[in-house]
Amino acid sequence: MRQADGWIRGSLGAMALVGMALALAGCDGTRQTVSGLSSCGGEAMQGWIGQPAGPLASQLPGVRVLDSGSPTTYDFRPERLNAHVNSDGVVTGLSCG
Repeated sequence: MRQADGWIRGSLGAMALVGMALALAGCDGTRQTVSGLSSCGGEAMQGWIGQPAGPLASQLPGVRVLDSGSPTTYDFRPERLNAHVNSDGVVTGLSCG
């Protein structure tokens, strides 16, 4: 029975590592979302990618500025423009919702 327990623990550990690797595979911090922006008017805002988010937020009061560490709500509003920023406050992507 001990050998079976060790095999199970080893298998669970391997599955956990695979799961973490898959979860982190898309988390490189450089999200660049530019498709599907018609519902929030984001198509015209693509020039903001690579620019500081401060002026964008002051010019467009309804924009939601999101960084990877900030908590966000999951209420989907297709007319709302989301600006995704990196740790330097630079816009890395846009999305609607």
